[in-house]
Amino acid sequence: MEDKVKNLQDNLKVLRMAAGMSSTDLGRHLGVTRQMINNWESHRTNMRRMNYLAISHVFEEIRDQNKENPDSMLNIVYPIIVSSGFTDEYKEYIKKGVLMYMPAYFSHTAGMEEIYEHFENYLRQFTGKRFA
Repeated sequence: MEDKVKNLQDNLKVLRMAAGMSSTDLGRHLGVTRQMINNWESHRTNMRRMNYLAISHVFEEIRDQNKENPDSMLNIVYPIIVSSGFTDEYKEYIKKGVLMYMPAYFSHTAGMEEIYEHFENYLRQFTGKRFA
C-alpha cells in the first residue's frame, strides 16, 4: 500500500490536471485547503493512507462520470500512471504531455477539445519510438 500512496503523491499534479481540476477544486472535494494539495504535490507533506483513499475515490468518481467518454484526459492518463504495466519512459512521456497541454485549459486559452487533439497527436509521436 505504501508504494501506491507514494505513486499517487508523485503523480498527483498530473492526475489532478488531467481531471481538469485546480488544486482548489480538488481541495473542495476532499475537504482540505489548496495549500494542502500543493504541499502533497511538492512533497512538503507526506500523503497518508486515508488521503490516498479519498483522492483515489475522487478520481474514480470522475472517471465513472466520464466512462461514456473514453477519450477524457483522466480516463486516458489514470490507468497508465497508476499501473505497473507500462515503462517508466512511457509514463514520463504521458506526464510531460499533460503538464505541457493542460495549462492552456486552466488559463482559458484553449478548450478541452483542442487540448485532446494536441494531446492525441503528441501520443502518436511516441508510438514511433522504440523503448525497453
